[in-house]
Amino acid sequence: MSLTLDLNKWVLKTEARMEAVAKESFQRLINEAQEPVTKGGNMRVDTGFLRNSGTASIDTLPIGNSVNPFTKKDEAGQWDASSQAAVINSLKIGEIIYFGWTANYAIHRENKDGFVRRAVQDWPRIVHQVSATARFSR
Repeated sequence: MSLTLDLNKWVLKTEARMEAVAKESFQRLINEAQEPVTKGGNMRVDTGFLRNSGTASIDTLPIGNSVNPFTKKDEAGQWDASSQAAVINSLKIGEIIYFGWTANYAIHRENKDGFVRRAVQDWPRIVHQVSATARFSR
């Protein structure tokens, strides 16, 4: 009976760590893709609309405004990661998370700057770092 309880505890702890690693890794990946050029990233920021059009959703593609309503530099303001964090925190193992940019020029900027491509290339490093941290947490 004790072995069964120990195995159940181990499985639950492992599943919790897997979920935590997935959530933190997704958050870091998105943050890296969203990092402006002025802060060492690959996303150009003019009005801020592209950056602010980044949206997360579970099991469905994200939707949002595609046309930039802003005309002045940085008019859209700073990007707020709290809405994506709420989506990521609700993620369960086995669900599919999507993050995309709804701005109609997002693909053009990606083709020119590679902000998504370059972040995704770091995925193994991100997961490795997060896993190493989770391994030592209790």
